[in-house]
Amino acid sequence: MVDIKGNRQTAYYVENYPKNFEDAMKTILKQDPNTPLDDAVSKAKETAEKVTQIQAAYTQDPMFYRTAEVLLAIIVLLVVGGSMYLINAGKTPTDGIIAIGSSAVGALIGVFSTQK
Repeated sequence: MVDIKGNRQTAYYVENYPKNFEDAMKTILKQDPNTPLDDAVSKAKETAEKVTQIQAAYTQDPMFYRTAEVLLAIIVLLVVGGSMYLINAGKTPTDGIIAIGSSAVGALIGVFSTQK
């Protein structure tokens, strides 16, 4: 097993590696049911380690979440500010603007709720 430094990454790795291994094993055996078990296990280990590392690379990167949070917050602020400007100008904000704002708020809540 590949050594991943840090508690959050180790926890992520331990949590997701078994599922990735199982998925890889199913795929290998589905492609060739006559594959020797030792070969299938070694291929599934390699695949599961690669997939888990790729998943952990961006999901455990704090800059990824910070960038998403900042961009979503900017979108929310622009929509709120734009809507207030339109209301003060005597116009009604379009449904598209409201939908973009509410989607950004929902995504922002989703980002905050999935962080450990």
